Amino acid sequence: MKWILVILLFILFSCKDNPIIYPDGGYTFINTDTIEDKSFPFFPVRDSMLTRDSMNAVFEEMYEMKSFEERNLSLAPSKKEIFRLSISSGFNPYYFFTLTDGKIIAKKCEFKKRKNKVENKLTSIEEFQFEYLKMHYPLTNEKREKPFKLNWLHFKDSILKLYPELKEASYYKKLMLKAYPVNNECNINTRIIRLPNHTYKYLIKKINNSGYWKMPLHFDCDDGSTDGIGISLEANNGQKYNLVASAICQDSSNKFTLACQEIINYAHYEKEIRVAWDKER
Repeated sequence: MKWILVILLFILFSCKDNPIIYPDGGYTFINTDTIEDKSFPFFPVRDSMLTRDSMNAVFEEMYEMKSFEERNLSLAPSKKEIFRLSISSGFNPYYFFTLTDGKIIAKKCEFKKRKNKVENKLTSIEEFQFEYLKMHYPLTNEKREKPFKLNWLHFKDSILKLYPELKEASYYKKLMLKAYPVNNECNINTRIIRLPNHTYKYLIKKINNSGYWKMPLHFDCDDGSTDGIGISLEANNGQKYNLVASAICQDSSNKFTLACQEIINYAHYEKEIRVAWDKER
């Protein structure tokens, strides 16, 4: 009986320490030591994003991370694997679910995302610049061959001659923050859910088996989306980085959203959040 107990304990601890095997894919970390402005939230994928998307990421995601008191996972490999699921929409509340170190850290927050237009501090010239950049950023000097674009090119050249600063991403970011100052007034409701080792590994296996590590940065729904809700799953497993964003699809066979829903279920928010489409709801 004594030896049976010893063998069982050996098997138990061997299984617990067995490393998680991750599929191929994901992105390699870059050296951010020499980068002065570390506000960009997704450094390993920045060259894979459109310039406009990059600027939106800097502002929108930076805003959300500050409001939720979340750190930037893209700067360097972590000591332990971290999966961070964010749920956002045009409606309150917002959520962050972090799966790491044998637990889920669930955060829920209702906040006023942006200050009203009348509260911004832009001058009249800055107001014009900001509205122009929102429509046409990025502004480049590339030549376009289509004749109907000539009037637009002349106008753009005149604007850049008058305001050469509009070509700089840092200036656009400055206008964003001045127009819509970050509002950190957010009452965060935090839950920490401890998970048995087999459940923790089960959730990571669900993510790995969903094809997550080889998915594009963003994928659209084949059959339309619903509710205007967006989800993104960010990962730092200590060796590589990954990010996937999606709308809520009317497709219950989507393995990615099903894996995300499992994280939500184990965080005990399944009654108020459904990212895996349920035709019965």
